[in-house]
Amino acid sequence: MNGVVQNDAWREEYNTLKEQYTELKRLKEEVKKLEKSCFTSSQKQLKKLSTIKKQLSKGTSGQEVTAKEVTEVEESLKKIRETLPQPNNLFLRSIVGSINVTIPNSEDKLVYKERYENFKRNVTIVICILSLLAIWIRGYTRLPEFILQFVSAWFYLALTVREQILIRNGSKISTWWVLHHYFSIAIAGIFLIWPEGECYRNFQMQFLYFTLTISGIMYLQFIYQKGQLYKLRTLGRAHQMDFVQDAGMRSRSMGDLYFLVPFLLYTYVFQLANSYRLYNMYYMQECQTLWQVPILGVLFFIVALGNTWTLALVLVRKYNS
Repeated sequence: MNGVVQNDAWREEYNTLKEQYTELKRLKEEVKKLEKSCFTSSQKQLKKLSTIKKQLSKGTSGQEVTAKEVTEVEESLKKIRETLPQPNNLFLRSIVGSINVTIPNSEDKLVYKERYENFKRNVTIVICILSLLAIWIRGYTRLPEFILQFVSAWFYLALTVREQILIRNGSKISTWWVLHHYFSIAIAGIFLIWPEGECYRNFQMQFLYFTLTISGIMYLQFIYQKGQLYKLRTLGRAHQMDFVQDAGMRSRSMGDLYFLVPFLLYTYVFQLANSYRLYNMYYMQECQTLWQVPILGVLFFIVALGNTWTLALVLVRKYNS
């Protein structure tokens, strides 16, 4: 071969690609500038809107601006800001840094949300299987428990990161559920570093049965609430980016909640039982030097109390409506 190939078509395609890429970079820079400009303008609009709302409440707006118009503009600004890059909150900055996590395309948002839901379901099944395995061979090795605890800590951390990204992109989730996952990360992490010993063995089986129970109930809850969310979307009562876990709570029928409430209450009572057991263990001689015991007891109590209070508020609100 003389090292020379006559292929003008290939050269022309390559030059076209270079031109397209150059144009793409130029357009991206323009889009980036427009996004910054829109974000700055939206912040100014929010400040002006806040001033107008205060004036309306005092009856001193001095212009023909109605409360309905203010509400419409506020909703419009919210949708605009959901598609614009924004600074990450403290949690996201600690995990992904300053990377832009805004998903501008509605279709891509739905795809990301569906993958989140499938991830949650699949890992819940894995945790259930690991719990059964750890119970089955608990007398031989603690390896399955280490794997279970590591997967649980990673699962809640991954859930929290994905939920923060979804919230940034328009999904709605109650503040308590965000806090609940922070507590769950702490609980799983503390169990992971709890040293082997008599104190741990006193709580070992209760913890394994609790993990098995909560993973099984989470899976049943997911299957039921996914059906409820589909129904709410069909009726126009739910947003496309709403979470599966909120669907059963948002249904207008009290009857729809009767399926979930017994399972949820059983889980919350189990959490209180864990807290009470750990409280009593703290006074045992072999447990008094372990900080994991009182901390876990307090965390289980907070989670149980927060879950019960949230459920009670939902039931009262639905009963009154």
